[in-house]
Amino acid sequence: MSRSVLARALIAILLLPLVIACDGTPTATEAPSAIDQIDLKGPIALTLWHTQTGGNATALQAMVDDFNTSNTHGITVQLEFQGTYTQLYQKTLAAINANTLPEMAVAQESFLADYMKATPSPVVELGPYVDSKRYGLTKDGLDDIFKAAVDANRFAQFGDKLLSFPLAKRYQNDDILKELGMSSPKTWDDFEKVASAAKKMSADGKTVARYGWAVISSDSTYNGWVLSRGGRLMAEDNKTVKWDGAEGLASLQLVDKCIKAQWCYAPKAFDYQSDFGSGRVAFVMESSTGRPLFKSAMKDPKPNWSIVSIPQKDPSNAHTVM
Repeated sequence: MSRSVLARALIAILLLPLVIACDGTPTATEAPSAIDQIDLKGPIALTLWHTQTGGNATALQAMVDDFNTSNTHGITVQLEFQGTYTQLYQKTLAAINANTLPEMAVAQESFLADYMKATPSPVVELGPYVDSKRYGLTKDGLDDIFKAAVDANRFAQFGDKLLSFPLAKRYQNDDILKELGMSSPKTWDDFEKVASAAKKMSADGKTVARYGWAVISSDSTYNGWVLSRGGRLMAEDNKTVKWDGAEGLASLQLVDKCIKAQWCYAPKAFDYQSDFGSGRVAFVMESSTGRPLFKSAMKDPKPNWSIVSIPQKDPSNAHTVM
């Protein structure tokens, strides 16, 4: 399945329960067979609250525009920027209490746990819609997403329900890996070896001409690092945090180490997209919504590149973050 088709399918999956709710027909707790029997009829207008800015906002708008023009059910999505994640969280809680929610809102895992406390909960379980034979993802489509990435969005405290979809990924320049004679790193130890080896100095030896890693600073990225190292964001009782434990410390120590050794750098704004497109950096970890921006930043001759899971402590039991 192509990435553009996959993106379109994921948007459709996320929209379907909301469209059904608007119709006043079967709810998210009903069996997939009931979902399959529903005939979607438009026009239906939906609002999505989000936090994206700059290049990510452009990419998200492009995905939504593609969905709006390609779906055959008369569904249109309107994006509404709500500020930072903290501001979005506050506005969503207020909207829950006032019963003025939009049809969709971006959320982090901790947000969803709080939203689930409301009665009735405004969070729709996505599992039945993903599994729907009529509206869900095909086997090939679902296989195109790392299973561990999907499983990380199942919430044990809520019966392992699928309440969100994964977005954090790693972009890698396959040409650089080929030049180095090294394979795609699956563990954090391997990632450090490959990324540090990707560093290349300028001809005069005074500046770095190519970095191994462009480090994107965000809470979602950090959460992904902690989870991928086998850590937890919250304690088992969900009352205290655990993101500040050994796994979080190891993540920050790696960033400190690579900055000092100059095989990674902290980008200014969105310059990492053009850096990746021009082969000036080997790896970037960020949301899958950035794919169109990376692609558009590539100039001829375009590099060979791919999107893979972020490094893991145990690749056989991988984790990432939404």
